[in-house]
Amino acid sequence: RALAFDANGDLWVGMHDRGAVRLHDGARAVALTTRDGLPSDDVRSFAVARDGTLWIGTFKGLVQWKAGRIVRGPEALDGSSINSLAQDSHDELWCATDKGLAHLQADRLELIDPSELPASSVTRLLFDRDSNLWIGTSAGLARRTPDGEIQRLPQPAATIQALFEDSEGNLWVGSEKGLDRLFD
Repeated sequence: RALAFDANGDLWVGMHDRGAVRLHDGARAVALTTRDGLPSDDVRSFAVARDGTLWIGTFKGLVQWKAGRIVRGPEALDGSSINSLAQDSHDELWCATDKGLAHLQADRLELIDPSELPASSVTRLLFDRDSNLWIGTSAGLARRTPDGEIQRLPQPAATIQALFEDSEGNLWVGSEKGLDRLFD
């Protein structure tokens, strides 16, 4: 379900119902499950923070792997499916959850008003080169500009499953209806 390289170049693999595994030089170095403190063995997303912390989004909440141990994330996200994670230019974490969009600033969690989005179930997040936050939901796409304005896009009106920005600045949007390319 999820892949990420950490600051040491190790590969983290998030699996459906089997937790997370860290591979070092191709060999399993660490395996994490609910027995180790994960909220769920269904790992859905990773984000590697600039300070080296690995954020792990699961089907039932958010934790961080820091200094070789699991640290619980915000209590308000307990029980929420953390579908995607993205870090902004201020080192703040954004979480796509089944209950909406959450913004983690140090120890403060802000929940974005779900009525501003195409749907309350947020599936994917991506910061582009202009610091816009692209928000994929179960019913379409929105863009949050650097000044905080949220704009809904009319297309695609579908569940967003993937977001990618290419080297030319095109935004590729994978949805249940196919593939779209957005460009200036």
